[in-house]
Amino acid sequence: MRKNEEEWDHTFRINIYSMFLLKAAVPHLKQGSAIVNTSTMAAGSVEYFGESTPLGRAGQPAELAPVHVLLACGDGSYISGVMIPVTGGRPIAIAERL
Repeated sequence: MRKNEEEWDHTFRINIYSMFLLKAAVPHLKQGSAIVNTSTMAAGSVEYFGESTPLGRAGQPAELAPVHVLLACGDGSYISGVMIPVTGGRPIAIAERL
C-alpha cells in the first residue's frame, strides 16, 4: 500500500503545484496566448492505467494532443474555463470516482 500512497502523493503534488506555479508565467504571456492545463486522476500502479476505459487501454499522446492543439490555437480562442474529458469513452462521473 505504501507504493500506492507515494504514487498518489506524487500525482497530487504535480497536479496541484502546477496550477500555482503557472501563475508566474502569466505576466510574461503575450496577447492571445493560452494556458492549457492537463491533469490526471491516476493514482496507483500505472501498469493497469486505462484498463477500466471502454477502449481497454490508456490514451496515447497522439490521441490527446489534438485537444491541446485546439485549446492553444486560434480555433479554440473562445473556449475558456472548461474541462474537456478525454477519457477513452469512460463517462466523467465514473472517472471522477476512480
